[in-house]
Amino acid sequence: MPAGRAEASRQMIDVSIIIPTYNRLWALPKAVDSCFSNDCAVEVIVVDDGSTDGTWDWLQGRKDVVSIRRTNWGRIGRLLREWRLPKESIFAFLIPTTG
Repeated sequence: MPAGRAEASRQMIDVSIIIPTYNRLWALPKAVDSCFSNDCAVEVIVVDDGSTDGTWDWLQGRKDVVSIRRTNWGRIGRLLREWRLPKESIFAFLIPTTG
């Protein structure tokens, strides 16, 4: 585990990143890994909208990610409902896309 990941849970978070997802296991690992930095403490929150492609199982293996499972909220619903979750006031949404 690169420096910064485990430390983020023990120190003040600099930025929180929320990733809404539904059946994006093919893109999620790269998206999650791209969030972590050695320059700041990052909290990554992934909101899974009931994926059926193994996304939830993959997330359970990631101890450096806050995983939330909801069903049938849709992308906008996930964004609107989860925006209050970050521990810090600085946060961003990351939406994995093709490519």
